[in-house]
Amino acid sequence: MQDKVEIVFNILSAEYCLVLDPNPHYQRLVKEILRFGGPKNLEIEFAVDADHGLRLLREGSMHFIVMETKLPLEESIDFLMKIRKGRAKWNFDISLPIIGYADAFTPQEIYRLRDAGISELMIRPLSAATFFKCLKSASSRKFIETSGYCGPDRRRRLVMNYANKRRADDRAAELAEAAKAEEARLKAEADAKAALQAAAKAEEEKARKLEEAQAEAVRKKVQAEQLAREKAQAEAAVAAAAVAAAEMARNKAEAEAAAAKPDPSAMTQEELSRHLLKQKK
Repeated sequence: MQDKVEIVFNILSAEYCLVLDPNPHYQRLVKEILRFGGPKNLEIEFAVDADHGLRLLREGSMHFIVMETKLPLEESIDFLMKIRKGRAKWNFDISLPIIGYADAFTPQEIYRLRDAGISELMIRPLSAATFFKCLKSASSRKFIETSGYCGPDRRRRLVMNYANKRRADDRAAELAEAAKAEEARLKAEADAKAALQAAAKAEEEKARKLEEAQAEAVRKKVQAEQLAREKAQAEAAVAAAAVAAAEMARNKAEAEAAAAKPDPSAMTQEELSRHLLKQKK
């Protein structure tokens, strides 16, 4: 069967998108990315498994699909092949771009997804820049429909005047692409690990500062209580000294008064007479 090649899909004119992912978090993330940089009138439908996705595809015309490829993997492969090989069965465009993502891909998984008709693959964590780069790449790739393969052109480089059906360096290109994907996965893991370490270090520093602040607050409280006790003791000492001084003054006054009082027994007859006469007056 002769190859049928055509250019499809323009992201700027897309109106409908299917997001296939059972995880609500990634559904919201993909939605936010598409709302941020996608077409303003884009309508997004969400599916939680392959059967749900196929029902939505049959019910409405989708312009592209974004999907988690580990549904598990076998379910994703079956979903892709049903779309790509369903020209006589489906009422939607089987050449629509399909963008897949996961935490990581082995080379074997990349080959299987590619041969099943995936357009582009992304490694989580997802970013808007990578997302739209993949959509742009998918929009520029030709669609191949043969008896043995149906999907986007797997060849990434144009070789002029090449008449054979398969380039001899395809295998090397596949290995290079797989190595590149693995390198990106390792970098993403390293970045995620560094981010976790930085977050842990920041939490430790925050806890240390909080502990120091609490210790300082306790120290100041103890110091204030000590000063208050010392002040109270000083005030009590002053009050006690004042009481003692008053007592001493009273005793002195009593002693002086007692000393000033005349003693009749010590008086002469003449002094006693004057004293009694003075008291009568």
